[in-house]
Amino acid sequence: MNSPEFIVIGEVLRPHGVHGELRARPLSDFPDRYAALKTVWLVRGEERREHRVQGVRPHKEFLLFRLEGLTTVEEAETWRGADIAVPLAEAWPHGPDFHYYHDLLGLPCFLPRGERLGTVTGFEENPGAVNLLIDAGGREVSVPFVKAFVTVEPGVRIVIRPIPGLLAHED
Repeated sequence: MNSPEFIVIGEVLRPHGVHGELRARPLSDFPDRYAALKTVWLVRGEERREHRVQGVRPHKEFLLFRLEGLTTVEEAETWRGADIAVPLAEAWPHGPDFHYYHDLLGLPCFLPRGERLGTVTGFEENPGAVNLLIDAGGREVSVPFVKAFVTVEPGVRIVIRPIPGLLAHED
């Protein structure tokens, strides 16, 4: 989901049981947030529906959501593949070394001596790592989003400290 007014915190995988529970993959870096949920939005494409949370419980590496208005397996099945989201205003508080993707999109990127590299256009998630995707004058550059290479000045800019070869243009 690419919606600036919501933050995705889970993905509906399938119904669980016969009473309308949803089995979901958690997608939050803050696992404590689920116990505090009062309402969530189920979002698929342009379709959005708010539901009051009646309960969330862990089940293996997944979460089971019991939502008001979903009482049958058939009702739950209609939301297979949907995102579970909360409004941006309900973003979980975080420390200084954590950054939401939406806060970084569009930020200018510079090299240590002040040369402009480009603008953050997206993110690439790999097992165990995230890369910043930067539009560097018409070519896409992928930089590991780790402290060794990246310093974020929130809302201002990002400084990239590349090692030799990191930004090399490959033809």
